[in-house]
Amino acid sequence: MKYDKDVEDLLPGPMPLREIMKGNPPVANAVFFRAKQKELVEQYASARRFLDQTETPCWDYWFEKDDWDYKNEMAKLVHIANFYEIALFYYNVVIDLSWAMVYVSAEYVCTIHKKRVQITGMQPIDRANEALREIEKHIKNPTDEEGPFDYLLKTAPSFKSPIKRTQEFWKEFVKTPIRRNYNYCKHEGKPCYVEMDELRGGRISSVKARDDNGKLIELITDITDAQMKLSLKEEIARLFRFDNECLYPYIKDLMDELEKIIDPSPLVR
Repeated sequence: MKYDKDVEDLLPGPMPLREIMKGNPPVANAVFFRAKQKELVEQYASARRFLDQTETPCWDYWFEKDDWDYKNEMAKLVHIANFYEIALFYYNVVIDLSWAMVYVSAEYVCTIHKKRVQITGMQPIDRANEALREIEKHIKNPTDEEGPFDYLLKTAPSFKSPIKRTQEFWKEFVKTPIRRNYNYCKHEGKPCYVEMDELRGGRISSVKARDDNGKLIELITDITDAQMKLSLKEEIARLFRFDNECLYPYIKDLMDELEKIIDPSPLVR
């Protein structure tokens, strides 16, 4: 499948030298924004790289083919599932990094060695790095009651639009199969993909019994009965749609809004 936009378009383009010379100085928050912007785009590119591999025709690179069709087809499905899951993880990382990008851009003070420190303006490298690492520890999802985003709405009102955008996107995204599948793979197990199950021939055994109402029901006898079942084809298509229709527009809008508010120095690229 094709993507509507290139992720590299999310990064700032080259700036003429005359504009750089006229630009404002590189204050800490602007550098933090640019750093997270770059990190997010790199992870976004990785998500697409692995999602693209689910459609690769070049299987000779991944395994040696033979005349045993079952072995070849199962090997393909195993690799496609691995590529899908890696892409799934990277796409969710991009969402989480969008929170980081907003937070480090809007925060203007942090606690270092039990002292409140202003992090606006130009900063020494060591102090700026120490401040950024400290800020990153407090990043939580944008609707978390113990997180910093509601606090930022009061202390950094100029960032209201990107903060609200992040919160609204998260409220919808957290309910999607993409986040559900990610959380399942991360915390609970590995899905059973119906395409693999069908190729294996389905359940090995089948035992039936009647319930209290006399209805004939199947009893759990096979490990696939206990696994979360997904269609690999459908979930891959879902990720492609999510990228084009939801994720890219969200990230692009967020970056454009932050760019206008922060007005980063052209020296920071």
